[in-house]
Amino acid sequence: MKLIVGLGNVGEQFNNTRHNVGFEFIDFFCNFMRLNSSNFRNGFGGSFLKIDNFILFKPYTFMNSSGIAIKNIINFFKIDINDILVICDDIYLSLGKIRLRESGKSGGHNGIKNIIECLNTEKFKRIKIGIEFSSGNLANFVLEKFNNEEKKIIEKTFETISKIVFCYIKNDFSKALNLFSTISNKNIKK
Repeated sequence: MKLIVGLGNVGEQFNNTRHNVGFEFIDFFCNFMRLNSSNFRNGFGGSFLKIDNFILFKPYTFMNSSGIAIKNIINFFKIDINDILVICDDIYLSLGKIRLRESGKSGGHNGIKNIIECLNTEKFKRIKIGIEFSSGNLANFVLEKFNNEEKKIIEKTFETISKIVFCYIKNDFSKALNLFSTISNKNIKK
């Protein structure tokens, strides 16, 4: 069983904000897979949709406590750490840029930091989505909504990530990395 986690903050005021790209991706992926998002159920400190061989999960414990909910769901379904994929924002990447990681430190992301603390390991897979912070107040910036141009870039990014996540679900992370490399090379050549 694979667990696909999108990080974000629950509440209407956080919809379509930079810090919520993980939540927004889960919703996009449901449409991509033609899954009924009304089948999501509340539990484990979040909202989840269980399919045959994977679970989509949005922790509702707020970003900085994401690890608590993730630990709850992995303990209940007995999910191996190697089968967890977390999708989150990254302030250091340019808008819409994608980075795949098999493990690593938090990079200053408080949600990832809490997951590392709660799971007691850095060895979980992630897909980071660039939201490109340049200057100003970081706390305000991550809670800003995307403008229309930025939304278009993020939706294109979600399309690419959906293909990568689908590949991961059907195969493994190394095949997803290969697919990402192929997609990235095609985009560079254009």
